[in-house]
Amino acid sequence: SRIEYLQNTTKHETVAFLMHLEERLKHPISKNLLHKNLTSSDLLDSASTIQHKLSYNFLNKKLKILKDTIACKIVQNEQLACAGRTHSKHAEKINFTNRLKNLDIAIFEITNFLNFAIIKLPGKLSGPVGNAKNIPFSLRIKFSQEFNLPLSNSQMQIVPRYHYANIVFHLANLASAYEKFATDIRLLAFNEIDEVQEGFDSGQYGS
Repeated sequence: SRIEYLQNTTKHETVAFLMHLEERLKHPISKNLLHKNLTSSDLLDSASTIQHKLSYNFLNKKLKILKDTIACKIVQNEQLACAGRTHSKHAEKINFTNRLKNLDIAIFEITNFLNFAIIKLPGKLSGPVGNAKNIPFSLRIKFSQEFNLPLSNSQMQIVPRYHYANIVFHLANLASAYEKFATDIRLLAFNEIDEVQEGFDSGQYGS
C-alpha cells in the first residue's frame, strides 16, 4: 500500500502517516497546517492517553459486573461460618463472606487509585521540545477541551512515562487482589481442608 511504501522510505511511521494524509487533503491551507509545529509524540502520546481512557471505561463496566456478583454472593452466604486462621492454625470462627468482603474492599480501593491515575493522565500538544513556543495557547486549550484531556505540565518531548507506570502499578495491584482470593479458595478446596468444593452438575466430568 501507499502508506507502507512511505514508511519503508521515511523509516518513520508517523511521518509516513502524515505524508499519506497530506496527499489526500485537497485544500492548500489544510496541507500547510497539518502537524505544523508539532512532533510525533503530540500525536502518539495523546492518542495513547485516549486509548487508556477508553480501555478503562471498558474495564470499569466489567468491574461493575464483578462487584454486583460479589455482592450477590455475600447476601447468599451471609450466615455461613468457617474457620478463621492465623499462621495456618485455627484461631476463631469467622463468617465465610469475610473473604468476599475483603476482595470487594480491595477492588473498591484500588480502582479509586486507578480512576485518579486515569483522570490525571495527560495529553500533549507542545512541540518537539515541549515548550509550545510556536503553538497558540488558545489552540492548546481547544485541543484539551475537544478531547477532554488535561495538558501535560512537563516541558519535554513526551508525556512522562511515570503516568503510565502509575496505571500499570494499580492494575498489578488489582491482579494481585484477584490472585490472593483465588489462591485462598483453592487452598480451602484441598482434601485435607475440604471447606469448599467446586459445584458439579449431574453427569458433569472435569472442571
